[in-house]
Amino acid sequence: MGVESIDCFEIAPSLLEMGVYTESRYIPFVFPVNNLTTHRVQGPWDMHHLILKTAPNIVEARIVIHADQLWPERSDDFIDMLHLRRLYVSDLEVFDYIRAPALAELAMYIEPEPGSQLEHFDSFLARSLCALRRLCLRGSPNPSITATILNKHLSITSFVLDDASSDSDPDLVSTAMDGHCRLLTVGNSCRTAVAPHLSEISFGSRRPSTSIDYPLFLKMLESRHRAADCALSTAAFLTEFGPLPDPATFDCMDALRKDGFRLHVESGWGAAYIIDCWTYAASWAR
Repeated sequence: MGVESIDCFEIAPSLLEMGVYTESRYIPFVFPVNNLTTHRVQGPWDMHHLILKTAPNIVEARIVIHADQLWPERSDDFIDMLHLRRLYVSDLEVFDYIRAPALAELAMYIEPEPGSQLEHFDSFLARSLCALRRLCLRGSPNPSITATILNKHLSITSFVLDDASSDSDPDLVSTAMDGHCRLLTVGNSCRTAVAPHLSEISFGSRRPSTSIDYPLFLKMLESRHRAADCALSTAAFLTEFGPLPDPATFDCMDALRKDGFRLHVESGWGAAYIIDCWTYAASWAR
């Protein structure tokens, strides 16, 4: 909801989910936070902080921060989100202010070259002592960054790459997707597979100009399916605007399915909905 013209509002006592969008100023809230389990808010950090610090039962959160956010001084007074299971953050600096020991599914926007931003992520995981199962990277991250994360955090068994960023250069997006396919492809016996523990890999594209190299994606799947030390059994390539694979590539994908591999390839609105669920709803569509 847009709340620009409201000075204060009161919300029903039975509230379980909350979604708020505001472009500028702080809005006072009056509502029973003890019941709140879902937080989807776009606004300044002080609005998120106000809600989260007094809402102990949040299970799912989507935290979107203004681009011009001025962050407060860091301290050891973290927000303890003890029941948080699923989280999306648009800015990695959010991690400096929270602790989430039960977190299992994380989605985050990451720059192609995040520099020191990954320090926020690493310190958050170390502080929270959580065991992530699913990781979704949104944007066009450098494959080497992904390799660092996946090889360091071995509890992650499901990896998602989502290009759904309106300000991303289409060539950069295509390069990132192709780079991740090459990163995750198992080469000759002398090469060690990146993140062999991954059991699920999914790519999603919502940009009409993104080039999709299905044969390269297929090569990655086949190499990990054949490798004795790789756990991959499930994969998806979802695109809102892009084409489906050519007949020859599709036949090879069908051969994988017949061999017991779970593979979902889809184009159109259904695919777009699932991609949205990876980040906008913070949770993964099944």
